[in-house]
Amino acid sequence: MPGLTESQGKIVRSIVQTVPDAGLGQLTSVLSAQMGEHTMADVRDLVMIEMKDRKVRSIVFSPFLSLCTKNQPGKTQSRFPFVLPTLLWNALVDRAPKLMVQARDMASRWESEDLLPYIFNQACDEAIHGLQDNDPAFAPVIECLNKASPTGVRDLVGFLKMSALLRDVLLELPLWVSRMNADDALSVRLAYRDATNLAADGPARLFEVIYTNLDPPWAIMRIISSALDRPTDQFVANTDMALFGELLLGQVETLVETIGETNLDEGHSAGNALASAAKTIIAITTNFEDHIVLGKNGPWGRRIARSKRDLTNAAEALLNQIDGLLPRALPIAAAAKNTRALNRTPNVDVAPEPVAEAQLEAILVFMAAVRSIASVSGIGVLRTRVLTEVQEFLEYYAKGAVALLTDFNVSTEAVRERIYATAKYVALVHDEATAEQLRRRAIIATRR
Repeated sequence: MPGLTESQGKIVRSIVQTVPDAGLGQLTSVLSAQMGEHTMADVRDLVMIEMKDRKVRSIVFSPFLSLCTKNQPGKTQSRFPFVLPTLLWNALVDRAPKLMVQARDMASRWESEDLLPYIFNQACDEAIHGLQDNDPAFAPVIECLNKASPTGVRDLVGFLKMSALLRDVLLELPLWVSRMNADDALSVRLAYRDATNLAADGPARLFEVIYTNLDPPWAIMRIISSALDRPTDQFVANTDMALFGELLLGQVETLVETIGETNLDEGHSAGNALASAAKTIIAITTNFEDHIVLGKNGPWGRRIARSKRDLTNAAEALLNQIDGLLPRALPIAAAAKNTRALNRTPNVDVAPEPVAEAQLEAILVFMAAVRSIASVSGIGVLRTRVLTEVQEFLEYYAKGAVALLTDFNVSTEAVRERIYATAKYVALVHDEATAEQLRRRAIIATRR
């Protein structure tokens, strides 16, 4: 049966070129299902060609490729359209076909020792000439950039002029992030100096590319610190690098708000979300504290202190709810009138409250996950006290539940369900092995 027609091929190719990398693999089955199975091979071929072309373009245009990706939380918005590398490549193929054949061949040998990256820089230089000459081949590129921003063409030319420097920086970036020894710090300062010599806004462009290539993005503070010799927050706040600090602190403040707004009724997933937010807050603020001299009344020092205080208050509010949630999630028998001791005897005649179960699980998941950051987040002492109290409650409750298995007046199935519910919490405050021991005790006691 016939495959794609020429017009269908153009349509599919245009669609493929606009799909993010993560979605390319799923595109084949989707398009093939819409057009009929006989087109599957053609669609797959187009997707494979696009994937290979993207790999080549990612190498040739690496100095600014990260500025064309989809927007990511906590990072700057994409400066250039996602389709820019494709349009620029097509324009360069028309303007300098021999050079682009060399670039493609060199990119295909990216891991080899005889790689000549200057060919990629030549392609970027050729792109500058094409844009500045208003070459007809570059009309789609110029139109695309103008739609995105009135300064789009000028901005792209600015990054292209720094292509050689940016390419070298990206090769060294993994070392800057992982170790930052004296030699690495020197290379950061040299890159900063070279960027300054290239253009007045060269350092801002340099750090924008670095920032969008970092994972996690808050590692940028370490590199800024090396470039500016551990500056004060007041100094950085008055430079072009202030943008990155503001983005990160804005993310911190947003995350602090989400902790207080998280719906605990979602249970385990809510607890993980809370812990992830807390860890990110601590990671970002710690990077500021380690690499920037923060003034007590400085523009960033003041905000970081407030955010950490708010995190501590929010975390304490969560942990303080556990005492009230425990007897609702694991109902207990009424305490004797003449004793002040907490009664931990299970009451299987009263059903647990589903909302309390979910909320307790969320907070216990959070408490378990933030162990590594408890002290620096200001809840270390409270967490230890609450954890001890919960462990003690569960220990007595579990013993009482197991003992009920020998009581013929109580439903064995109801008791077993209560033990399994207790084991779920034990796994969070102890470990899974301890929880499994409790489950096994229930099985043994039942057999007797």
